[in-house]
Amino acid sequence: MALNPQNQIAVTGTVAEALKLTRALFLPYVILAVLFSLPIVGAGGLGLFDSLDDFTKQAQDRAAGESLGPFPFGGVLLGLGLGFAALSGFGIFWYRYLLLGPRNALKFGFAELNSMIWRFSGYGLLVIGGGMVVFTVATMLGCLFGAFAGRMLGQDGTSLAYAIQFAFVVLAYAWPLSFAARTALIFPAMAVGRPIALSEAWAASKHTSGSLVWALLIAGVPLVLLSWGAHFGLATALGVDPLTRSSLSADGYWWMDLLLSPVSNLGMAAMLGVVAIAYRDLMSRAQMPETAAGAQPAE
Repeated sequence: MALNPQNQIAVTGTVAEALKLTRALFLPYVILAVLFSLPIVGAGGLGLFDSLDDFTKQAQDRAAGESLGPFPFGGVLLGLGLGFAALSGFGIFWYRYLLLGPRNALKFGFAELNSMIWRFSGYGLLVIGGGMVVFTVATMLGCLFGAFAGRMLGQDGTSLAYAIQFAFVVLAYAWPLSFAARTALIFPAMAVGRPIALSEAWAASKHTSGSLVWALLIAGVPLVLLSWGAHFGLATALGVDPLTRSSLSADGYWWMDLLLSPVSNLGMAAMLGVVAIAYRDLMSRAQMPETAAGAQPAE
């Protein structure tokens, strides 16, 4: 169990278990990471993101007052669509491996898989939409209160005023992060075939949302930074400007993007592991399949 005596998520224990499970399931993880990276890597290799790369480069190189070309809405929408599909597919199967173990992760029928995909995608879009609203409101409130605090301190327009405003915006982000953490419990439930209502997930995580947010950040942020470092270093070594390219695929190095996909997805895998453990420990065992309650993913 990753709960402390107060029935809250034990941050250190949860992160440690999530990383341990990821290591124990290394081979399935690598297969999933590569498999669900293929569509977006392939699209980059085919040049479908060239307009986005060209726009980014033009925006960085243009002289003051020079007008930009048309915004590449097509490339942006394609990237978002493929990214969402890859995240959904990876999430479904990774949750099943984490909660059901390797022996039961792939035991499902077509109807069950179809239900998981539609539920996962539908609720995913709903949560993302709600999260964007919460994120926007939090940003606006953070800027507003930060500016008010700077003015009250007589620092309006100074560097200190901007620092105060930035600090308030960062504090305001605790709200959307908490929203994301508390709604995330519905996704592992869908993946193992026992969907729960948003209200159930919200109630189950009521007294432990702060701990869950910290566990997600501690598990994910260092691995995301590791991924950025690996891509930046490799792109630089290959003579590709990483600041003006959405991927290495745009310069013919699609195989390098695919090779780095297990590194790119490590942060996401660890954070999904935290959510899976939180779901397992916070929700009643009666709501979970018998295989999930007693799974030994390390087998």
